[in-house]
Amino acid sequence: MAHDFSTHNIAFRTPWISIYEKDTWYALASPSGKHGGATLVLDSLRRVLLVEIYRHPIDQIVLEIPRGAADPDDENSIATGLREAQEEAGIDLSGARVIDLGILHPDDGILAYENRLCAALLPTAFGEIAPDMAEVCGYRILPFAELRHQALTGKINEAHTIAAVFRLDAILRGEITP
Repeated sequence: MAHDFSTHNIAFRTPWISIYEKDTWYALASPSGKHGGATLVLDSLRRVLLVEIYRHPIDQIVLEIPRGAADPDDENSIATGLREAQEEAGIDLSGARVIDLGILHPDDGILAYENRLCAALLPTAFGEIAPDMAEVCGYRILPFAELRHQALTGKINEAHTIAAVFRLDAILRGEITP
């Protein structure tokens, strides 16, 4: 549910973000009120497709699941996540089984924003992958077990990826139901 900022001042606004101010409290939110989506893509060989992307705030290229903000035409946040995976990785997800992995609040101390996580389980091994090099720096395919290990040991430390890995792992192990 979106926060009502009608009693807050707008401290800063771009087409992508708004920063609201009230007393000494600030929050960053999407002006559209729409939230983002992220997709963990797993093939039939239990391999995961990750994108390499430059993140300005930390001045690093990171390895993460495809994710992004909603477009006006996105039906919902799962559609956003699937679209982002198809755009960033250039992969066809039309035959995938989609599992809702729930929401993630990336930083609920300052962000009035949530991302819906999902998994796209492909019925086959990865085929052609044609990443959009205007959006990403490249991609990698890792065995799911290796990605889980890298998340546990801190080699992968991006919140969406870590949450999606452990939520999907719990589903695959039968510990929780989607």
